[in-house]
Amino acid sequence: MLQWIAIIRNLLFICAEANKSEHVNYSYNKLYGLIRYYAPEKQKDLSKAIEESTSKESLEEALLDVILSIPENERIQIVRHIGEDLKEFYPNDCEELYMIDNFNSDMPVIRYQKNLKKLNRYISLTDRAIVGGRYYLAYKLTYRCLSEYYKEFLNKHHIQVNSNPKDINHTSISVYHYILKYLNKYGNSAPSRNLLYFSMVTHNLKEEESELNKNKTKEDRKAYELKFDRLYAEYAKDNVQKIIKYISKYF
Repeated sequence: MLQWIAIIRNLLFICAEANKSEHVNYSYNKLYGLIRYYAPEKQKDLSKAIEESTSKESLEEALLDVILSIPENERIQIVRHIGEDLKEFYPNDCEELYMIDNFNSDMPVIRYQKNLKKLNRYISLTDRAIVGGRYYLAYKLTYRCLSEYYKEFLNKHHIQVNSNPKDINHTSISVYHYILKYLNKYGNSAPSRNLLYFSMVTHNLKEEESELNKNKTKEDRKAYELKFDRLYAEYAKDNVQKIIKYISKYF
């Protein structure tokens, strides 16, 4: 924790220097936006810190407490993001920021224990299916996992799907548009490539499901299932985990 305090104090010092520099187009609003982006549940704490601070020193102490309270995965993302933004102007000071290690970068950050248990169960079952050579089963598990996660996200935020709510392609777009609207509200934007990525992965999974349903006989379905290989099963698993990692910050 002492190391984290030193890193964040350095981050706040760099932000303060950039904030008062005429040559650097950077302000505290960028830091606030990153906190809201990576840790939306800290929005109230951040607003309170800003409103109640009476001096530069008290604001920095309040921001230190807010950032330290953010889960480590997201805290690392904030630090790295600022380091990348400002390394051109403060190369030496920013080096420890943008080079910071993220030891848990492959694990989704899940906000609710029941969702974490469900995800871990799906991952475990999928891994076992892949090891056992049951690649179609692995695909089915990842498809179901993503479908259920989208559904829970929509229910949690009371989002209405304008078209077919049972179509995973439509729920995918609705989830992304909710996140985009949230980010725009606080002065951030989500790259359009995220929407493309959501759509592409979800569409690929949906297409396989649709193709399978076109095979009416038991023999045809079995033959189609045998077309699934390890590469596709791992593609489905890895990309579904990436999508869940992204949207879990907004659960």
